[in-house]
Amino acid sequence: MTVRTQYQPEGSTSLDLANHVEAAIGDGTIEPGFRLPPIRDVAVAVHKRDLSEADLHRLTSVLFTVAAQGDQVARSLVDRQAAEICVMAAAAMRQLSMAPAGVPVVLGGGLLESRDPLLLSAVSRHLAEAAPGATARVLDVPPVAGAALLGLDYVGAPTAPKLRLRACYRPAP
Repeated sequence: MTVRTQYQPEGSTSLDLANHVEAAIGDGTIEPGFRLPPIRDVAVAVHKRDLSEADLHRLTSVLFTVAAQGDQVARSLVDRQAAEICVMAAAAMRQLSMAPAGVPVVLGGGLLESRDPLLLSAVSRHLAEAAPGATARVLDVPPVAGAALLGLDYVGAPTAPKLRLRACYRPAP
């Protein structure tokens, strides 16, 4: 099984990609919702750990916004991430000697739980190629909920606490 990844235009480097984003910010193509300094300053701040997790997460939403607007570099980065997710899923299935048909691939974490349509579409496309028949599902409760339910099962808890736990993670109507 091979998943083709096209994440950088021919001859492009990481700095080229960063400069592309910086240029898009400068000409108003990107409206990030917060002021971004020059890319060199961002790189230094990341290296020194001066940027907060929230700042880094906001950069992801900028990437998704620009990709949705049709920016080919941003779209290629989203596609690369989707391909890597599917390579990992297919590798896990091979290691476990699982035939992919009917296997649910549970997608979790902030990036995937954002449910970005472009990312999820790319995941579905790459998954169909890497593991035909497997189906992607986005996690709708934190993994700790499953661990807590297993713990309740282990101690022989009655049904009521399990129902209360499940109710805590149901989305509000």
